[in-house]
Amino acid sequence: MQPAFTPQKKPTPTPGPSGAPSPTPTPTITPHPSPSPSATPTPPPISMIHVHTWQDLASGDGNHLSSWNQTTPWLDYADTDAQDSLAMHDAGLTVAFYTVPNREGPGDPMYSNDESTFAHDCAGKRIDSLGVGVGRFLMDPHSTDLGGMWESYVQKMVGDGAWIDYVFEDKADNINKTSATPCNFDQTDWTNASNQLDSFMTAHIIYNSLSNTGSQNGQPTVAPSIALNLTAAGGMSEDCYVRQDETLRTRLSWQATELTEIDMANGRKLFVCNGGMSTAGSTAIQARIYQYASYLLTYDPNTTLYQTHYADYSGLFVYPEVQLVAKQPVNGEPSNIASLLQSGGTYARQYKACYLAGNFVGPCAAVVNSNSAGMPSQPFPYPGQYAHTLVLSGSGVLDGGSVATNGPAPPSSVAPSTAVIAFP
Repeated sequence: MQPAFTPQKKPTPTPGPSGAPSPTPTPTITPHPSPSPSATPTPPPISMIHVHTWQDLASGDGNHLSSWNQTTPWLDYADTDAQDSLAMHDAGLTVAFYTVPNREGPGDPMYSNDESTFAHDCAGKRIDSLGVGVGRFLMDPHSTDLGGMWESYVQKMVGDGAWIDYVFEDKADNINKTSATPCNFDQTDWTNASNQLDSFMTAHIIYNSLSNTGSQNGQPTVAPSIALNLTAAGGMSEDCYVRQDETLRTRLSWQATELTEIDMANGRKLFVCNGGMSTAGSTAIQARIYQYASYLLTYDPNTTLYQTHYADYSGLFVYPEVQLVAKQPVNGEPSNIASLLQSGGTYARQYKACYLAGNFVGPCAAVVNSNSAGMPSQPFPYPGQYAHTLVLSGSGVLDGGSVATNGPAPPSSVAPSTAVIAFP
């Protein structure tokens, strides 16, 4: 408790020779020169020289890497097999061990004659997996036998010398691309069963299926599998802003992906933004900026991971733009993508401190026009505030690619399906 304030008694003036009080002398004021303004010091470099990155990587995938040590300045997480896991760990990578307990076929580790592990249609038939999963069957997450087999398989791999930081669970909590619907299927029930399946795993799980977004009454909705955050450390969205079919996510589909990124950040869960486009990186500059600006709009530097598939020679699919790390957002993580909608129609977010390869480059802004091609351009929302833009050239970080922040001034309007990252 602070002491009570005691008012000081005003001093009584001393009487002069005539009996009148002597006037109080006026103090002499010594002028002080105004201090010269000092320049604001440039913030020191930060240790985070790129955003967190993820790649599916293995020795048999056709890459031209001489060793995993080549990747570690650029790559943080590798989704791989048991054979390469320990060497990747020794090189400094965080290892995610690939599994797919939700689709199994002959020769797979969780395939057996135990019929309870398979999903069935109402005629009692197993349900075929289609697309890339052809030759496998849809598994039943209700099966406690399946959960035990999954955990036993992972533990066997660890016992045989594999290093596992996370277990990657592919095709979690979805029945897409299958020959039939499970009998009496209910999505809420299936999601609850998928959480039950995940509870068998003692390792941390990162699941894949957050790309299955939708819309309701004209509003974006996230995938049902986001409920697996109850039992998982994080999740992945494939086709994150750019798709495997070489198109961009736009409009509601883009908004739903942003909403997923927001929900994962606010939930403090790892989120792997896995862009599917696989054209040559050097010819996909505009798509790369669109993907990266969309990522920056709602990312959390601590938990949001970035993945691309643009083609290059080395086989390391990490591109120079990941060196731009945006810090100190003017506004915190939103609760909905609508809060980043600008009056002119773009979506935008400003950051007070941005760094390239760890070095301060000033404030920056990510601006996206997520409308489909052919729709109108929209005004750049910060006229006069920025004088330069991000420029990319070439391909990946091991293939001669480069990034700079001294590009031309932002355009007065942003074309549909394009983005701008702006600097002073």
